[in-house]
Amino acid sequence: NTDRHVECLDTAAHECGVHFAWEVATVPIGGDCFLAATHGHDEGVLGELILGQQFKYVCHGHTHHLRDDRIGVCRIINPGALHRSIRPTITILDTETDVLEIFDVPDQPHRASHHSSKTSLV
Repeated sequence: NTDRHVECLDTAAHECGVHFAWEVATVPIGGDCFLAATHGHDEGVLGELILGQQFKYVCHGHTHHLRDDRIGVCRIINPGALHRSIRPTITILDTETDVLEIFDVPDQPHRASHHSSKTSLV
């Protein structure tokens, strides 16, 4: 999750034999459905992914703010952040059940908590 030093990340990925998808990565999640992931710093790209209604899920970061919204058939998810965040969080999405688990990550790991969010697509 970074919007700096992209060239270094691209070089490191290439050296490991990995493709570094800077703007958008698409992941098949079954059937004809795909998840799109982007850093989120380019609001134009993020807006096109959401408003284009081609993806069941659009995941992004950049703002460090937890997000779980729906626009049309698209579920928009930002897992939040562990650094520079009032509420440090991570999320786990089960694309088969459409359940998003949100985990609060405190300074003391033994006090971690989580909850699930399930809503149906309309």
